[in-house]
Amino acid sequence: MRHVQDGFFFKPASTSTERMKNEVRLLQLLNEGREAGEPMSRFAPRFHGVDSRDGGNYIKLDDLLAAFVEPNLMDVKMGVRCFAEKELKNTKPRT
Repeated sequence: MRHVQDGFFFKPASTSTERMKNEVRLLQLLNEGREAGEPMSRFAPRFHGVDSRDGGNYIKLDDLLAAFVEPNLMDVKMGVRCFAEKELKNTKPRT
């Protein structure tokens, strides 16, 4: 499947039901926060639901790169801490 179509980006959804639910909920909250002035919402694409196509589930988002020619990308993670599996029980936040 082509991941970009008609101004939308189709992100393959996680095969883990719990992880997919969490990601969808975060995107919904960011959409809702747009109207309420949530500062992080301006850095996230608009969420348009989950599409089932070509035998898989895809999270449908605005294609933020549609206006660019040969864009350079950077993957940014948001959260309190990153961790390896061995650190799973560590509750102390990083500085």
